[in-house]
Amino acid sequence: MVVIIIVLRMDGYAIMYSVWLCLLLILRRSILRWIWIVFVVFVAFSLIWQFLMSIGPPPNLCIEYEWETRTRYWTIAQDFWFLVDNYRSPPSRKLIGESILLIMASQQMVSFWLEIKNSRNKIDYDGGSNNYIIHQFEDPDFVNPVVDFTTYTTSYLDVAKRIFFNMSYWGCMWIIFLGSVNRVNIFSIVYLCYVFLYLWHGINIYYKPLTTILKSWNQLIIQNVLIICLKAVLQVPGCFYMPDIPMQYCGLIGMVGIGCIRNFEYTDYFNKLDEGKTMCRASKQEMSYVVWDAVIFFILMIQRRVFRSYNFFHIINDAKAQHLLSARGALLLDEMHEMRIKEMKDDENRVRDAVKMKLTKLLYKKMDIQGEFFKNSVITHKMAIRSGDYYMYEETEGEIKLKDELKPKEEKETKGRDKVRHIMITLFADMITSNMRIAVKKYWNTRKEEKEQIEEVAEEDEEEEEEEEEGYGTTLLLSMIWRTIYLFRFTWAIIDIIIVTATEFFETYTKRYVMVCAKLDKEKRLLKEQTDYDVGVRIEGWWLPRASFEGLIRQPLPEPKKSPKEMSTSDLPNILKLLKAFWIIIVARSDLLCYFCVILNQVMLCQLITIPLSCMVYMWGMLSNPRPSKTFWIIMIGYVELVVLIKWLFQYNVMPGNNLLNFKEEVDPMEPLETSNPFFPSKFMGLYHMDFYYLWEMFTVMAILIHRHYLMRIGLWTTLTTSVTASSCDGYYAMREGALVRTTRVPGEAGRDKVYTIRSSRASILDNILSSVKFMVAIEKAAITAYYIFRCIYLLISAQQIRIGYPSRIWGFSFCHGFGLWNYIEIRIYLLCPFLFELRSSLDWMLTETTMSIFDWFKMEDIYASVYKVKCLRALEKEYGSPPGVQKKAIYKYMYGITLSLFFIILIWFPLLVYSWGREAGQSHLPSFASLQFQIGNMEPIYDNPAHVYKLHESAFEYMKQVYNAYDTPKQFFYGYDHADVGVLTFSTGGNIWMLRPQEEKIMLKVINSAHPVTVTMTCTVWLSNGENQKELTVSVHNRLFAYSRNRKYLSDVMEFDREFDGALTVRYLLPKFLKVEQTGSITILDNLMLPESSGLEASGRRNVTFVARLSSEGLGRMWWEVTENVGDENYKNFLEQMPYGSLSQDYIVIFTFNDKVVHAFFNILTGGSIITFYSVFLFVVHGWSRQVISGRFSMIWLYEAPQADILYSMCNEVYICREAKMWDLEEIAAGRVFFAMKSDNTAIKLSRFHGNPYNPTTDKRLPSVTRRS
Repeated sequence: MVVIIIVLRMDGYAIMYSVWLCLLLILRRSILRWIWIVFVVFVAFSLIWQFLMSIGPPPNLCIEYEWETRTRYWTIAQDFWFLVDNYRSPPSRKLIGESILLIMASQQMVSFWLEIKNSRNKIDYDGGSNNYIIHQFEDPDFVNPVVDFTTYTTSYLDVAKRIFFNMSYWGCMWIIFLGSVNRVNIFSIVYLCYVFLYLWHGINIYYKPLTTILKSWNQLIIQNVLIICLKAVLQVPGCFYMPDIPMQYCGLIGMVGIGCIRNFEYTDYFNKLDEGKTMCRASKQEMSYVVWDAVIFFILMIQRRVFRSYNFFHIINDAKAQHLLSARGALLLDEMHEMRIKEMKDDENRVRDAVKMKLTKLLYKKMDIQGEFFKNSVITHKMAIRSGDYYMYEETEGEIKLKDELKPKEEKETKGRDKVRHIMITLFADMITSNMRIAVKKYWNTRKEEKEQIEEVAEEDEEEEEEEEEGYGTTLLLSMIWRTIYLFRFTWAIIDIIIVTATEFFETYTKRYVMVCAKLDKEKRLLKEQTDYDVGVRIEGWWLPRASFEGLIRQPLPEPKKSPKEMSTSDLPNILKLLKAFWIIIVARSDLLCYFCVILNQVMLCQLITIPLSCMVYMWGMLSNPRPSKTFWIIMIGYVELVVLIKWLFQYNVMPGNNLLNFKEEVDPMEPLETSNPFFPSKFMGLYHMDFYYLWEMFTVMAILIHRHYLMRIGLWTTLTTSVTASSCDGYYAMREGALVRTTRVPGEAGRDKVYTIRSSRASILDNILSSVKFMVAIEKAAITAYYIFRCIYLLISAQQIRIGYPSRIWGFSFCHGFGLWNYIEIRIYLLCPFLFELRSSLDWMLTETTMSIFDWFKMEDIYASVYKVKCLRALEKEYGSPPGVQKKAIYKYMYGITLSLFFIILIWFPLLVYSWGREAGQSHLPSFASLQFQIGNMEPIYDNPAHVYKLHESAFEYMKQVYNAYDTPKQFFYGYDHADVGVLTFSTGGNIWMLRPQEEKIMLKVINSAHPVTVTMTCTVWLSNGENQKELTVSVHNRLFAYSRNRKYLSDVMEFDREFDGALTVRYLLPKFLKVEQTGSITILDNLMLPESSGLEASGRRNVTFVARLSSEGLGRMWWEVTENVGDENYKNFLEQMPYGSLSQDYIVIFTFNDKVVHAFFNILTGGSIITFYSVFLFVVHGWSRQVISGRFSMIWLYEAPQADILYSMCNEVYICREAKMWDLEEIAAGRVFFAMKSDNTAIKLSRFHGNPYNPTTDKRLPSVTRRS
């Protein structure tokens, strides 16, 4: 509580309490008992004095104080020393903490009085003793009064104690680590060094004497208390003298973290005192994170209590026993590894010998049947694989088992997993066939009772259900309550099934680790019960056992200890089982977790300083056989700690790059090079100020420490190494360097877009470094980040494959190692991927030694895939099948029937839905920019102005629609748009200065005075914005001025005499009034919103334009053109004048754009063409697919409806076995058997009958064999 008061107040009283804290810390408990009364009196008088200062003297006395002069120093002194003030009293909230401290100190004084009293009378207090017990640990006759919870788990309390006392040390280290890296000052380096030192030793510090452990821990506590006291003392310069400190010392102030902390001030009263002054200010982060010191002190004191408890004696003894058994774990792993290799080799030899014997008999039989023909004929490969006949199936041994029978334990586990799946299926089946209440009751009763009682329970439940329906179905409220209860129970049942399934999934991948740990735990119990294992020798302060495990077992104790009754793992709740299984899989697979953390660190930050970690993972860790040595992990731990330390040093603002502006991911050429260049040294190295700079390194250290715990527990924390063959290293290095992925930023159009391309190239280590630096610019691109992560995972898998080698027998696909639902889905997806099956098969044939041709290989792969699918379907029917002779439930039929019907109806409506939705839905997409240009001939444009783009208001759009109420075609057109889709482009009538060079003027006069027509061109350009992209759309209108016309004469006079003339240049039907911007990205002129004139149909879409030449006031032959739209015609009077912006036609050029709504580019492709074309193509493709799935498969019914495919599947596997055993003649025999079975439907049908069928020649040898058909 004293530390909390110091951290909260940080004033003069905090300094006094700091002195008391140091005094209380260094005194022994026996002395504290006597001087504690002094501390209580001090707290009491301090509280009384401050209370008096808070309320102040009576106002009638009119006492004035020196600090009321309101100078800066006296104002701060009044707040710092909690002095009375007539105008601004000190905050009384500061006294709350001291009031609580006084209460706690008084109670502690009572405890001290009891201890003094009991020590004088030599009475043992019932609540326990606070005496010093450390010396008892080294006493050989000492008996620990606390039950050994590390060896025996008798209750949940033992489980909690085991977790707490084993994890408290690591939890304390991580809290201290977070407290040091979250602050950047010189005090944090003390914490960081201590943390790295303790993390480096780990639980090895338990092998030191307990007094040494406490001594080093007390040193850390003293450092923590000194830091708290120093920070309290530094409030004096931070609050009083900060404006007087020169600016050149700001770096030093930031390193020390000097600042003025006022936790009870919520106004800017004190900030106004320093307003306008140039002074150094500590960061707010440094001033607010003083709380971390209090948290660290709290956790250090808790851990100190742990070290001084009887419970910790068991932790040390458990560590000693684990040290004795460490070598045993390595031996057990080696034994299991050798046994597994032996079983695999025996299984391979058994299968190979069986296939060889079987096919050799068929080869000899073929030679006997063919006789002289076989000896005298030249047999080709094609003849060999087509030589299959009925004799090959007359005396078959049936299916050759690829694996031995399951062991009893494995069979029990398999049945357990099947039972969980069956329970889940039954739950949903009961939910569908009956109701939720019956399903929930059956599930929870099934979890408690045996299978033989399920039917009786179900009948009782149905009877109870009827009674319950009558009982609480009368009131609506009670019925809703019961339904809610059963809904929660049903939800919990689903969660329970998920928990059990996840637990079993985790346990599947941790069997070896669990078996070794169970064996070690058994031997540890034997060691603790029958030997004095904790007696050892000290060498340089470190504990070492006096004998090995075998030596201690040979010398048991005369009276072994009795083991108590323990809790079984099956007694634990499912959620605890899941947590335990999750922790075990993290520990057992912690090496992969370490590699993944290193990769994620490099991918997320892309810093040069962490590249050595990635190199160590790829070129050392993953290529070490059988596993990396202790040296590798020590270097990893040391380097990660060094990276954190270096990064911490570069968080200071005085470091290079930190005083610059924030780094930006996008490179702007107008910014300084240092702030945007990824090759700037501090950013290139990753040594600059950033938030959570330690995060990924912290995860990496945690993963490495977990793996070290695993290695020490199993006994693999050794320096033994196994060299890797040169071929493995070279092969992996070539693969890695040849498939190095790089990202390069390519400037897009006009330098605005940034396109990231991924390419593969051969590169060096330096190229890898440069690639990582380039990747820093693209780190925000999620697709590239995901690609890098998956690429790194692929490299890890490849390295592991090289390290462990390749199996000698490979067949089928990578996912053909089971026959479940997921295997069936995977092979269906694999076969649906375009050209994947063909590409994979052709590559396999090219790289595999075989006698088969490429087309025979394709046939074999196709047969294998088909047979494998049938085998998966039979396995699914066996697992999820329904009993025979049972009518399908109505709800079952409705569910599937309605679903399929809706599916086909949706397929029929899908083209119409997409087409209509694609044209109606989406967002309005008005032009972002537009320009209008008029040009005579090929000369410079006489008019080129940008537009002001406006969105039409809803009321204006409704008024526009009313103008066309009497016309059906425009009304129908307006139904496809709303007000947000209509844009208004307004252009000023005055153009820019039209400047022609003398040569151009002569050419222009010559063209105008000639007899050839002169072309006048209108060009309207619209830009549509799509994120960072700009799309340009252009529409042009051309008209001609014929010779000897009034317009030509006007142009000639203007050009020749260089002055203004009466008259104007009028061009008919040149300006489009309404434009349509379509989804496809095209722009067209609308001709259905105006009426045609008698002189031509062009009036329905375009307007007349008048050009008047104006001479510039500056003279010098400069001229500009005034462009106006002609008004007064019928279209203007009937429509345009009444429309929005119609009154501006004389002052502006107004153009309306109708813009189609924009949706995804995919729908643009679908809706851009004709609906009939889209509908026809869609129905053709979908109908062909559905017809292929539902009908038209009668020719393959014999295969897809085969009762079982075991023998056909075994025949396919025989081909792979012969090929990999390099028995080329037998490979042809095996392939011939498969091809003939597929060619002869009758033979394949007989081979695919159920096992035990009397008509199956493979199960009854007394029946006549399969003969040739006559």
